[in-house]
Amino acid sequence: FCAIIHHFRPDLIDFASLSKENIRENNKLAFEVAEQELGIPALLDPADMVALKVPDKLSIMTYLSQLYNFFSGPGLGAVGKAAVKRPPASLSPAPGIKKSKALDDDNPFKDIEQFMPAEVV
Repeated sequence: FCAIIHHFRPDLIDFASLSKENIRENNKLAFEVAEQELGIPALLDPADMVALKVPDKLSIMTYLSQLYNFFSGPGLGAVGKAAVKRPPASLSPAPGIKKSKALDDDNPFKDIEQFMPAEVV
């Protein structure tokens, strides 16, 4: 979660100072920053992210969707080109929907894998 917040708002989280071994503190930081600075309520408990072998997938997806909605919403957290992410060109749109051009291949979620258990990724 720190990687996502840092991608869009590098002023809020010093990503280089994080340690992948410190899962609880990283999640605590992300949840606190998201709630205090972005107004996104913490749906997850940092202790659960450490204690559970596989954290609740529905809660994670719900939280990720809130981050996505915040950073892709007009005038909210959206900043420049990074706020207008498009699906990869390899994804086919539903029938009847025009395929949009991708602005770039930059994936804001690429760094998150190093902070998630292998079972979740």
